[in-house]
Amino acid sequence: MNRICQTWRVNSPPHSDPNSGLLRPVQMAPQPKTLDQASLALPSGVYTTFRTYQRTRVFRFDSHLARLEESARLAGVPIKLNRERSRQSVREAVRLYGEEEARIRLTVDLEVEPGRLFVSIEPLVVPPPESYRLGVRTITRCMQRANPEAKLTSFLTSAATLRTELPPGVNEVLMIDGEGHFLEGLSSNFFAVNHDQLWTAGSGVLNGITRKIVLEEAENVGIPVVLSAPSIRLLQEYQEAFITSASRSVLPVVQVDGRLVGPGRPGPVSEGIRQKYESRILAEAEEI
Repeated sequence: MNRICQTWRVNSPPHSDPNSGLLRPVQMAPQPKTLDQASLALPSGVYTTFRTYQRTRVFRFDSHLARLEESARLAGVPIKLNRERSRQSVREAVRLYGEEEARIRLTVDLEVEPGRLFVSIEPLVVPPPESYRLGVRTITRCMQRANPEAKLTSFLTSAATLRTELPPGVNEVLMIDGEGHFLEGLSSNFFAVNHDQLWTAGSGVLNGITRKIVLEEAENVGIPVVLSAPSIRLLQEYQEAFITSASRSVLPVVQVDGRLVGPGRPGPVSEGIRQKYESRILAEAEEI
């Protein structure tokens, strides 16, 4: 099983260099072990991360490209990505990487060659079944992204430092603002269930693709959605809490900074939304 992180540079369209091929391996020393390490070794830019399903299928690929373009626009460096060439690049990278499920990151250079695309891949690691059955622990830090709606690689430096300081058994760092409101995780969005309503920050956070589907499915099953950042002061009043990301799906949170969330166990809302989300993924994931 291929257990290293690999990165390729996407070459310019064939007419500019017909002998260049589609992808060129990026040699890094030392060899990155994770997507974050790979991203930090590349020029500063914007990024998006997703996973494969059944090895060659992905979810809403065009939405990820649109997110890259929007993040670049917010960073003041507008770009336009070639949809088909980007898809071909990921398809080829998946083929080269091997037979296992993968976590993929697209990074666009905004510093050296604005618009240059890089594809990085690492093995997909998902939480074990007991994490969904029992819930996970989290900690908080008072911080937020400088440009909250843009996925900038510069943020990964702070995130990488915090991850090295995670206590054993802690899944995620949750960012809170100066007034004690939950914003999001380092690589996830945060939700709380309070009085049978689903609360999540409506601004100042990344509008993740997983987050969007979760909000849609909550409304589909009649759960009122409140786009307002939940307060850490109400932690023990919450019925449930969970975080979302492409690799985590919908993951129950039962502890924050050593304090229990409500009764301290996963509840029916997070489990119901997870089932709806995963059914949606399986139905809509497309061949890359």
